[in-house]
Amino acid sequence: MDWEPAGSRGWSISLRCPECEWRGEGVYSQDVADRFDNALDIATQEVLDDFEELRRANMEGDVERFLAALEAGQILPEDF
Repeated sequence: MDWEPAGSRGWSISLRCPECEWRGEGVYSQDVADRFDNALDIATQEVLDDFEELRRANMEGDVERFLAALEAGQILPEDF
């Protein structure tokens, strides 16, 4: 959720579990902070991949409906 340097000891990091809403804070070493950062990067990419898949599926549905309407003569030049 939030992080800031904690002097020479590492990083002060506020955590939250999106599944159970557990929250905690602690001071973590650079190695642990790097692992948190890597996990966050992986999860962010997974969300972006899912979004792209959903966007593509929605666009394919839009194109199929548009083509069906064209073929059925339901779209006319004056519609544009």
